[in-house]
Amino acid sequence: MRAPRASSEILDAVADAYIAKRLYWHGRITRQDVMDALSVASSKATNLLAGFRSRHPGELREVGKGYAPDTTFSHPAIAGDFFLDDLLDALRKEKNPALLAGERPPARIPHAFRRQVKTDVLKATLLALAECRSLVIVYVGMREGATADTRTVEPVELVYVNERWHMRAFCYRSEGWRHFVLSRILRIEGSEPARYKWLETKNYHEPLKILRLRPHPALTSDQRMVVEFEYRMENGVLEVAMSEDDLFYFREHYVAKPGEGPPQKVLVIEDISGT
Repeated sequence: MRAPRASSEILDAVADAYIAKRLYWHGRITRQDVMDALSVASSKATNLLAGFRSRHPGELREVGKGYAPDTTFSHPAIAGDFFLDDLLDALRKEKNPALLAGERPPARIPHAFRRQVKTDVLKATLLALAECRSLVIVYVGMREGATADTRTVEPVELVYVNERWHMRAFCYRSEGWRHFVLSRILRIEGSEPARYKWLETKNYHEPLKILRLRPHPALTSDQRMVVEFEYRMENGVLEVAMSEDDLFYFREHYVAKPGEGPPQKVLVIEDISGT
């Protein structure tokens, strides 16, 4: 008997989030906006707007045939980067951007390289993570001349780096931590109880290093200013904690090497220290 009410509460929460985002970014909302975004009838859209007003008194006022933010309207959790994250997610999934981001601006992704991952590979990986098991994987690396290789690994987490998903795992053959790109796992040939049980011991996190990052010295003062804003630097410095594995990918994609600089790379490492 609880299900209908729970479903209604979920719709109310989705509608409240959409209405708040729409008011914040667009400054106005109409019943038709709610109908289009949530695929509901006119009467339901009216009820959802009324529900928002009752749950958030003083935040919504009638203006003509629509509504606008009232004097007490305040949603500090809404931020520009969150809006763009929601917009990107909607475009990738071909969903209505208005529902996620609260607005539907002209936007597109010029190229969307979405690396395929085999469903059975992902399913086996998720089960191994949930049940603390090892996997026998057939993997193809990208080193020169590499061919399909079979190894037994103990997965501990999924890591998203450079628009692709990795499995971080302890490799039994090399007795060390490795990253395996999920889309490069050809198949799973078996599974067994984990040997080291890293997930149960919680002892798989590497010691963190503290990086002090600065804008590249070759940048102009205006360029430094926007880089400091973009990366949320304070007094021209950003401190970031990351593991040795993460540091490898971070250096590769964000940090200038000797001889490199703008426009390809705009950050340099000032200092690295252990925690």
